[in-house]
Amino acid sequence: IYNINNNANIYHQYDHGFRLPSFYEMNAQDYMFSGNNSIVEETINSYENGMQLYGSGMTLTLSQFYKNSKNVIDWYYAGSTWQSTNIPDVITSGHNIRLQLYPEIIKLLRFINNFEVGYAFIDIEHNGVHNNYKNISNYLKHQLTYSMQHKLPFGFSRSWHVRYEQPTGFDNRTIIDTQIHHKIWRIESTINISNLFDVKYEDIKGISLPGRWIRFNLRFNL
Repeated sequence: IYNINNNANIYHQYDHGFRLPSFYEMNAQDYMFSGNNSIVEETINSYENGMQLYGSGMTLTLSQFYKNSKNVIDWYYAGSTWQSTNIPDVITSGHNIRLQLYPEIIKLLRFINNFEVGYAFIDIEHNGVHNNYKNISNYLKHQLTYSMQHKLPFGFSRSWHVRYEQPTGFDNRTIIDTQIHHKIWRIESTINISNLFDVKYEDIKGISLPGRWIRFNLRFNL
């Protein structure tokens, strides 16, 4: 990390790693997956460059990443089951942008505690011999996120989290989560509603992700 001044820095990060195939990836034999005991470990070299701008009213983070992976372990559909295999070369690249604003910069909106917006882009290229892999062929190419926490009357507060996503193999979707929180004396209560509008969507073909989910938490602080 290099500090340009008191309100900005730039950084570079490099990581190298490897992953051994799991026992299941090598030996699975069931109605959905078939293992392959000839697969080998995968290796990863990743690079990230970015800049951070920050002050009393905002934080802005810009980053770009690149990942070169060898012998990536994945699954391809072999007609009746998913078969594990190695993909010789996989290149993953993209960028992230995140902006956080605080009340100091939006004085007319004092009831807002925090406001955040972000955008992520990912692109994956590979030289595998199959067209459709279980993991690297299904990812979020574009994701736009928005979150806000604000005050309500009578000591309540509320937060919103909105995600607009464009996956490569499925329909675009917008998911909204919300939370209402209240504290009086030592008692805190929270209502969480995930997927507020009960959107139906999948990340893996044939497996639906949870719809609307409501949770209530009550906590007493000693």
